[in-house]
This record gives sequence, C-alpha cells and structure tokens, in this order.
Amino acid sequence: MQFDWSKFAWIGSTTPADSLLYMWAAAPYKTIQDVRAAATPPKCGSTGTGNTGYFLPKLLEETIGAKFTIVPGYQGGAEIELAVERGEVQCRAISIPVYFGREPFLTWQKKGLARILIQTGKKKDRRLSDVPTLYELMDQYKTGAPLRRLADVMLSAGSFGLWPAMTSPKTPDDHVKTLRAAFSQALKSPELLTEAKQKNTEVELISGEELATLAKEVVIQPPETDVVAASDFTPYAGLAWTDRPAISFQFHPEFSPDFAKALIEKRYVSGSRRQRMLRRQADGRARRGRDGAEARRIVVVALARVAQPHADRPSMTRKARPKIAQVHGPSEIGAPGRARSAHGTNSQTRRQRHRGR
Repeated sequence: MQFDWSKFAWIGSTTPADSLLYMWAAAPYKTIQDVRAAATPPKCGSTGTGNTGYFLPKLLEETIGAKFTIVPGYQGGAEIELAVERGEVQCRAISIPVYFGREPFLTWQKKGLARILIQTGKKKDRRLSDVPTLYELMDQYKTGAPLRRLADVMLSAGSFGLWPAMTSPKTPDDHVKTLRAAFSQALKSPELLTEAKQKNTEVELISGEELATLAKEVVIQPPETDVVAASDFTPYAGLAWTDRPAISFQFHPEFSPDFAKALIEKRYVSGSRRQRMLRRQADGRARRGRDGAEARRIVVVALARVAQPHADRPSMTRKARPKIAQVHGPSEIGAPGRARSAHGTNSQTRRQRHRGR
C-alpha cells in the first residue's frame, strides 16, 4: 500500500524513545571526551548491524569523532549485558525507556556499575540532567550542517516516541484540534500516571504539531545530494552525496514484485535447488523482467559518479551517461555463485577425487 506519511494528521505521542550509550564503570572511559582521546577505542556489543547498538556508535564517530570498536553477533540484549559484566565489551547503545525500565540496568544504576556518556534527544531526559546530548556535543565540536542533518534523520524515530497517534489525511482541522486536545488531556489522567510510575515509564507529551513538523523534515532531500534513482512514489530513492564519497539507497514502502525478482536474479543466478526454487517463486510473482538491468544501470552509474571528484562527475542526463559494461554472471557483479576451478565445478572435482581414492 502506498502512502505519504507527511500528509497524515498527527495527533500526538508519548514517551520519547531517544537513546543513550552506557559505559561499564570499571572501564577507563569516564566521559565521551575520554573516548575521543583514547588510543584504544572501547568495545561496544551489538546483536547485528541494523539496530541502535550498531548505528549510534557509528554516528558518534561521524559527528563528533568518538571512535568505538563494535562487536556484533550477540544473540540478544541479555547476552550483551553478561558480556559487559564479564569484561568482554565495555559499552552498549540502547533506548532510554529500556535502560530505565528493566534489569539489570535498574540494579546497575543503584550500585553505580554503569555510567551514561551521552543521550541523543534534543531535550535532556530529566533522569539524565548531567549527561550531555549529542546536539550539545555537536555544537561544542562544531559539527557541520550535513552531519547534523544525518543525525536528525538517523535519530528521528526516537523523536516520534513509542506510541505516535495519527488519523487520516484530509481530516477536518477542527476534528484534528479536538483529537489533539483529548490526547493531551488523557496524558494527565491520575490513573494513567500511577500505572506508568509502577512500570518505570515516563509520560511526556509530544504534540501533534511537533510530529507533523518532524514528519516533513525527515523526507526532504538534503541540499548536498544529487538524486541518482527515483520513482513516482519515491522521488529520493537513491542519493549521491556531493560532500563525501558516499551513496545511499532507501526504497519505500516495499519493493515491487518485479524489483524483488530482479534482486533474486542478481543474487541467485545459478546454483543449488533452493536458489532455483527462489528464482521460480520470483518468476511467478513478476509480470515483466526489465527491472534487473535498470537497477544494475542505476547502481553502476551512481557508483561511477561517487568515485569521481564532484566537479568531474558526469551529468545524469541520458545523453551524458557513461557507458556501462554488460554484466552476465555472478563473478562479474559480485553475486554469490558456485566457485569453479580450472578443471570444472566443485562437484566435478569432488567426483574426480573420490575416484582417485
């Protein structure tokens, strides 16, 4: 289903879901300044590469020069906390509501076993009044506008809070005003506040007006980018950054069946029965097969542009596009495939070895 979320009528939200980075108290890093000056970066645990535990330390390195060594692969948060207590890692990035809402963090706070080095909200959490925000540190270290916008986008999910409420586009203004007033009043309910306190949950209003402004800010094109991929629904699907050798893709809300087929074709050009099965499934969902070549063309052209100094980059007009070599096999496009030796496929080689035993 396609939709433009900036056009929804935002009512309000509560419980900001900003993040923090904690450090084990026994570690030598007492402040974020210590991390910036350290010859050996602290180790932060993470379950993978798609969560706060991974991207926040990376963002701190980009924006304020605080370097961390990320140790991914833990099965879950409990395993990371155990690793911190054992000394395998010293730090972790996590959301503020989680940190103040469950063990072992509640015990750690009481016993002074961990210290908070940084918080990501534009406003300080009342429980972290002595902890600097990332925005204060970016002011201190004079972080440039492009990286500030990067921080805004990466951290915007927390600014929406845990439970944002909205209603349909084109809802009459007077109805939206009534809903916002009712939402604000509900958060003052004594029963709600009592239950929230029992669950260690902070109740703080994020107004509908704030959400509406944020929803529009996070979908505009940054001025220091060129659009290299777009569709009618996703005008900024691919961006080449003019101030650094970087390119980013973010297709939303989902891939079309045709595009999914093209991706599977690229990854599973040949190989196992499972790979062939995935291809057949993709073929059944697709109505046409032209997306793969187009997607490949977009990526190759964009990477060619990013690799050159900005002044020398070719125009993206069709007449000025650089020639793109046709790619036909997995070895040429980087997709995984069955390795071949000079004497044939792996299976052939194994059969020859077996006969020679």
